[in-house]
Amino acid sequence: MKKASKRIRSLIFPITVLFLVVIVLSYFGIKSRWFRAPFPSFGKIISWVIDLPEQAYSFDVVVPGKLYRSGRPDERFIRYVHKKYGIVHLISLTGKEKCHHAAKELGMNVMVYEWSTRHLPTNEELTAVIDFLHKNDHILVHCTGGSDRTGYAVAFYRVWRQNWKLEEAIKEMKNYWHQPERKKVLHREIKDLLKVKD
Repeated sequence: MKKASKRIRSLIFPITVLFLVVIVLSYFGIKSRWFRAPFPSFGKIISWVIDLPEQAYSFDVVVPGKLYRSGRPDERFIRYVHKKYGIVHLISLTGKEKCHHAAKELGMNVMVYEWSTRHLPTNEELTAVIDFLHKNDHILVHCTGGSDRTGYAVAFYRVWRQNWKLEEAIKEMKNYWHQPERKKVLHREIKDLLKVKD
């Protein structure tokens, strides 16, 4: 019994050091965006522990007080952004999600679309979303990873409403892990639609 107790005590220090190393590396890795969001459950837990939940959900501010973007939120994150950023509108580009119930409980307006990562939605749907983004404040737009569907929604907003050049908007999409070379049809559709709108 004494040997087992002594062995356990001898493991406490290395396990504690290992735990601290994991936390420190996770902090700097998350802060420096070494890891691609959205994180799996364990990564989200660490992000909450080290007080960096936004990175775990690929959250960012597009226009302060107006438009925010993220990957798939959960109930805890919905409550967090509602309190911290005053989010009152939630636009889901991935269909119905579990977190929508919590958003509605908080009094949020929830809009649900089922957009593709390979093709643009209808022109009417895309225009309706961009017009809503333009006319309202405190909106969170999300998809699964916050890179493709959310990326092109924000890109169209930037081009149509903020007069950005398409190249600038695509460069911003790449900052959120979007890979145009893997979405050639989507990018051809984006360019074609923007030519029609001009």
